[in-house]
Amino acid sequence: MAFYPVFLDSIEWVLKDDRQALEQARIDEGADRLLTRATRALLRWSEYAPEEPRPWDELATWTLWRRSRLVGTQERASAQALSEEALATHEQALALKADTLPGDWFRLSSLRMGTGDRAGALAAVERGLDRDPDG
Repeated sequence: MAFYPVFLDSIEWVLKDDRQALEQARIDEGADRLLTRATRALLRWSEYAPEEPRPWDELATWTLWRRSRLVGTQERASAQALSEEALATHEQALALKADTLPGDWFRLSSLRMGTGDRAGALAAVERGLDRDPDG
């Protein structure tokens, strides 16, 4: 017996046969509602504590997850916009952090590369490696 998570009014676990009987549109509607609620909650958190890096980090991670869910070539503009949004929120988090780890800078490098900023990506890698990016 296998159960599957389904997004309806909340996440529900249903049997395979029950899952197949549900309309995909109803499942998609529920998933969209949950996505919207989660996004609003993260935005509220970042507004409540704008001087804290953690909500900005979480918002960047969430934005990248949303980007990973896009399918098809018609989504290219949306993917670019989400990449730029993730970059902005990650840069905000870095600006607020008292200390950073190499992974923070490598993630920034990846985000900058994804938005076409090769020079900025290289500078972030150099910073992550604790090297002078101008040297």
